[in-house]
Amino acid sequence: MKSDFMQKLFDSTTTSVMYGRRGVFVQRILDFDYLSGRQASIECMVDEANPGAEAMFYGTKPFLMPVYASLEEAVKAHPNAKCFLNFASERSAYDVALKAISAGKFTSMVVVAEGVPERQARQLAAICKEKNILAIGPASVGVIRGGEFRGGNAGGAQENVAETKLYSRGSAGIITKSSGMLNELCNLCSQNADGVAEAVSVGGDSFPLTTMADHALRMQKDDSVKFIVLLGEIGGEQEVGVAKLMEEKKITKPVIAWTIGTIAPQFKREVQFGHAGARSGSQKTSAQAKNSALKKAGASVPLAFNELGKEIASVYQELLKKGAAKAGKTQDHPPLPLDFANAKRQSLVRRMPSIVSHLAATRDGEPVFGGSTISELVEAKEPFASVVARLWFYKKLPKKTVEAIDLILVLMADHGPHPSGPHNTIVAARAGRDLPSAVASGLLTIGPRFGGAVSDAAKNWWNCVLEKKDAMDFVEEMKKKGVLIPGIGHRVKSKNNPDMRVKRLCEWAEKNIGKHEHLDYALSVEEITLAKRPNLILNVDGAAAAVLLDALKHDAKLSDGEIEKALDAELFNGIFVLARTAGLIAHYADQKRLGQGLWRTPDDEVLGI
Repeated sequence: MKSDFMQKLFDSTTTSVMYGRRGVFVQRILDFDYLSGRQASIECMVDEANPGAEAMFYGTKPFLMPVYASLEEAVKAHPNAKCFLNFASERSAYDVALKAISAGKFTSMVVVAEGVPERQARQLAAICKEKNILAIGPASVGVIRGGEFRGGNAGGAQENVAETKLYSRGSAGIITKSSGMLNELCNLCSQNADGVAEAVSVGGDSFPLTTMADHALRMQKDDSVKFIVLLGEIGGEQEVGVAKLMEEKKITKPVIAWTIGTIAPQFKREVQFGHAGARSGSQKTSAQAKNSALKKAGASVPLAFNELGKEIASVYQELLKKGAAKAGKTQDHPPLPLDFANAKRQSLVRRMPSIVSHLAATRDGEPVFGGSTISELVEAKEPFASVVARLWFYKKLPKKTVEAIDLILVLMADHGPHPSGPHNTIVAARAGRDLPSAVASGLLTIGPRFGGAVSDAAKNWWNCVLEKKDAMDFVEEMKKKGVLIPGIGHRVKSKNNPDMRVKRLCEWAEKNIGKHEHLDYALSVEEITLAKRPNLILNVDGAAAAVLLDALKHDAKLSDGEIEKALDAELFNGIFVLARTAGLIAHYADQKRLGQGLWRTPDDEVLGI
């Protein structure tokens, strides 16, 4: 690092660009900014695969943070951002860092990824030194300046930021390899002194981009740092480098130091302690040797880590007596916003959901349909029609009712290419549309003249039977209104050319349902309408509606209220929609096969429109 390199790169005006879409970490940075009373310090993110915007909060105010497709776009749009937060993976962190350096705008960089190849780390360190860029990492949570700037995830969650008073300026300068222990050191400094001026994690990999000595020199020149807390670990010689600077009087501020790993001699062989750089090896790099070197150089070294807080308190109080430090006054911070999800987990708030659904039940991680899990349905070999009934009526329906639903699904699956639904599907298929689009175009034509009469017919049969209305009175009433009777009439079928689907439904009802007053009522209406014209027969919509009503009432034993709710929910039309979807898919596939030259055999009937 050049001798004239700025000792204080981060302040309350510093802003950053993040490579990677890391909304959680961005929000933590914004929460720190809010608590500190400064402007938002992170200006944008870069996500090459998914650019756009990300919804974030500054305090309780929502806003959209821009997400760019390239670093070049981000730099161009935000030229004042001086810190680069590199959240790329270990595979691409090096290449991304080179792009950031070539942009020529950044004075500092944090590389978060752990396990960056050693050769790349060495090369990157040399390039950053040449370009006068302060690089932190790899394997680092970054840097945080009390009340001014947060570069990365240093400081942890917003609750920790508040508890350790990181939103306010303190006196301690913290240097550590361990990202996790950085938060603990911030906590010790807030409890035993007036908090943190700056805390930095150099990273746990074997070859950091900047060393503990580099940051110790920065903090020596930083007037806001009154004393330095150094937490090293077994392996490497970074701590020895700080001791050497102390011996050379290049670092004169009080240093409180501890090197983790004093347990290593108890092991009979070399041991890896977490980080790539924390490896027991030669005596020179042992925790004992480095603690001794630091103590000899003048650092305050406790007997054990749990004595570190006492050493911090002792040094801080001595600085106060000498007037080298002033008792810090923690500034107030605005109320800490609590995310709704966290508040809900803590039972602090409640909110009526915007959408309520009965189809959200799970048991042991499996969806539950009408009281049974998917596994139970599969093991019981329950038919599809029964599963449909469970979803629609929230309960298991008896065998005969399930048979009625299954029969209706079979009879309504298709009726050729002539009706509007299949016709639209075929046209969409020939226009090159995909399957969902083509089928949707067919389903959208469902209405009173194509399939949609099932619900209306069911409502009529239900109300007339409930009110004991005479069939003739009903027919005359509909005539006066000028309304066609849903479920009555067919364009092709007639009294002399009956619809076999209706015949099958009537035969099934006679055989399987002892009482079928709704079907009887529908047939009595047909008897009257046939006297007017031979094609005013009971059609499949009207027959299906009547048979399903009888099955639900007399076999499933649903209450009147339950049946009426099903009618209001248009579940009777749902039978047609479900059945005809299968037919529309078939028409779509048929057109695709024709387009591929997959012709039917000469014996098959081919219909033309």
